[in-house]
Amino acid sequence: MAEVRMADRRAPFHEAFRLAGEPDSTCPPEVRRKTAGFLRRLETWRTRARRETLADLISALYDETGYPTWVLGLHGGETRRANLLALYRIACQFDRFSRPGLSRFLRFVEQLQRESGDYGAASPLGESQDVVRIMSIHKSKGLEFPIVFLSGLGKRFNLQDLTDPVLCSRSGGMGIQVTDVSRRVGYPTPILNLLKRRKREEDLAEELRLLYVGMTRARERLVLTATIEKLDEKVEKAISSAGTAPLPKANFISASTPLDWLLPAAGNLLERKSNSGLLHYFPHKIDELNPADSTGQGAPSEAGEAIPAEPGPDDSREIEKTLERIRWRYPHLVLTRQAARVSASELKRRWTAQTEPGERVQPLPYLRQAGKSCRFEPPTLEKPARPDSSTAIERGLCTHLVLQHLDFTTDCDYAGLSAQVDRMIDRGLLIEERRDLVDLKAIARFLDSQLGRRLLAVPPDQVWREASFILGLSPSEAGLPELADYDAGERIRAQGVIDCLFEQDSGLILIDYKTDAVPPEAAPQRAQFYLPQMRIYEKAIEAIFGRSVSESWICFLTPGIWVPTSPFEGLSPSL
Repeated sequence: MAEVRMADRRAPFHEAFRLAGEPDSTCPPEVRRKTAGFLRRLETWRTRARRETLADLISALYDETGYPTWVLGLHGGETRRANLLALYRIACQFDRFSRPGLSRFLRFVEQLQRESGDYGAASPLGESQDVVRIMSIHKSKGLEFPIVFLSGLGKRFNLQDLTDPVLCSRSGGMGIQVTDVSRRVGYPTPILNLLKRRKREEDLAEELRLLYVGMTRARERLVLTATIEKLDEKVEKAISSAGTAPLPKANFISASTPLDWLLPAAGNLLERKSNSGLLHYFPHKIDELNPADSTGQGAPSEAGEAIPAEPGPDDSREIEKTLERIRWRYPHLVLTRQAARVSASELKRRWTAQTEPGERVQPLPYLRQAGKSCRFEPPTLEKPARPDSSTAIERGLCTHLVLQHLDFTTDCDYAGLSAQVDRMIDRGLLIEERRDLVDLKAIARFLDSQLGRRLLAVPPDQVWREASFILGLSPSEAGLPELADYDAGERIRAQGVIDCLFEQDSGLILIDYKTDAVPPEAAPQRAQFYLPQMRIYEKAIEAIFGRSVSESWICFLTPGIWVPTSPFEGLSPSL
């Protein structure tokens, strides 16, 4: 896109794009070839749009670009592709009774939305597709399937809320447990017991409704599975209580699993054990699920068919393939745990394992630009903040904001700086309540120093303040030894903001402001903490300007100490 813009810096981008594809364009041959090829394809599509139906045009676009196939590789690719196919189906519906035209098609879609509501995301699977769907009973409402497996029928109902000391009912009021403080014993009140019974009946009724929904989703075959203990005893009990009358309410209330309702209902069929008619009954034991029993022979099932003790050759290959898929692990899992873009200050923390109280970790707050108010939440630190850390962060943010918007062509003594801050407040750049957080005396002291006077003497077009950048670093350069094997093909995008950069005959001078409250004698040692961050800034400037920084300074404004940080001594070779 930068090469295309170079074809004409002032014309609209689409015009620069057209010029980039001309035979006499100054763009590189590869850019000229790509732009010219796209313009030819675009003209072909425009011609087809005038001559063909909308559905034919969409179909041609899909076929020529392969876009539906490409979106399959994205997140939610199946749904994305289904949406594209749904667009084609709507276009076919439109072409049957309307003249071509984009505006007519948009009105057609709006009319469909008014009549039928929003389409929502298209379903990536059709009802007739050969797939297995796993869903909850709630999700299955309104759907039907040829074969349904309703599993987990031996799992106990979740009635945990009945143990709460306070229960509420829409019709029965509120029941509260009485506590004898002296004996430290709680007693349920009669109303609490009544509400527990009512709520249990309501919860079991809802579970019964869900069971009914799940069982009625099947059109041809329903398979009910459950894992329970003492199966024989429960079957005998179900047979003995089998009858034609509905299940007694006492049995309904005492049930703890769906199987407690199903076994009595199927008691007559279980007694016959003929496995004829609508219900077939197949009990299995745990050892039948193993490849072989203790004798090495297959265990017979209830239907009389022996389960093979050892899988055959074909079965072994299929089992091995399945296990291989289950055991597979993504070979580049370590990359998924690393953010593709990190801040320069975050990389600095990796190297130093320390935290700077006044460090900027978010865009400047209390800032309004281009007539639009932009209010950001206060930054947060990864480690627990000290009582004064919030004030330190705000002091650093507001100080950098003032330094960014100062006019260096006017008086920059204390009185001049104070007048400029007043104008910033009037313009809405700074909130009045934050004025006291800015140490104007410290800023005036810096601008009156030798380094500050050099900055003031530079023309404004040779000074860059609060300049954002993104720099590509190899994992080793970014201080990520666990990713060192990926240096050849991976790049970590380091982003940051350069406080101040100006140019003189001697070269580029980099300044980084700090509002740390450090004693003057501790400033040089504190500067070592920021060396990795300054190194990243230097690499970014070298990548942008094509030349190295001649000087770099860390300016501690509070103590009034300016520490040179080049050459960078004591850093690891990877830096």
